[in-house]
Amino acid sequence: MTLTLSQADFTTPELNSKQTNSTDMKANTIKSNSFKARIMMFAVAFGLITLVLGLSSFKGDRGGAGTCFLGVSWSDVTNHAKYTNKPIFVFIGASYCQRSTRMKAVLRDPEVSKFFNKNFVCKLVDPEQIENNIWASNHGVTSVPAFLFFNSDGKIVHRAADYMKKELIIQEANTALTAIADAKKAKLEKEKTKKEKNERGRLAKKEKQEKEDNGPNTDSEGN
Repeated sequence: MTLTLSQADFTTPELNSKQTNSTDMKANTIKSNSFKARIMMFAVAFGLITLVLGLSSFKGDRGGAGTCFLGVSWSDVTNHAKYTNKPIFVFIGASYCQRSTRMKAVLRDPEVSKFFNKNFVCKLVDPEQIENNIWASNHGVTSVPAFLFFNSDGKIVHRAADYMKKELIIQEANTALTAIADAKKAKLEKEKTKKEKNERGRLAKKEKQEKEDNGPNTDSEGN
C-alpha cells in the first residue's frame, strides 16, 4: 500500500501562521486604501460643492431676476470692480419700505437690468441689518430707497434717492458714468501736464549742465 502525502502535510504551524498574517495584512492594506480613496473622493466632492456655492453666491442675484446684485462683502465687491474695471452701483432698500419694493421691480426691468449689468458691479444693501445701516449712514444715506455710485477704486462719485422710473434711474447712472469719465480725463491731463513739466525741467537741467561742462566761450584772437 502506497501512502501519498500532500505538500500541506509537510507545512509547519509556523508557516501557516505567517501565511495567515500575510493574508490579513493584505486585506487590511486593501481596506485602508479603499478608505483613503473614499476620503479623497469625499474631499473632492466637498470642494466642488463649496466652489459652486461660492460662485453662485458671487454671481447670485439677491434682488430677483434682472439686475445682478453680488451677494458678497463690500471688500469683495471693490476687488471685483477693480478686476473688471467697472464702477459700482449700490441699491439700498428695505423690505418694510413700499417704495423700495417698487424700486426693485424697476431694477428687474429688462432694459434697466441690461444697462446696469453691462456698466456696473452691483450690490444690494439691506439697512435692516445693523452693520449695513451703519455702512449706509457713513455714506450719507438718510432714507430709502437710496442709490450710491462709486468708481472702480471704491470712491463715491454720485448719490440719488427715492423711487424713480426706469428712465430716471438710467439717467442718474449716466450722470455717475459721466462724472467718472470726466475724473479719469482730468487725471490723465494732470499726469500729462506733470510729465511734460518734468521733461522740460530735465532738458533745462541738461542744458545748464552742458554749459557748465563746456565753460565760458573766449575769443583767443588779438591776444
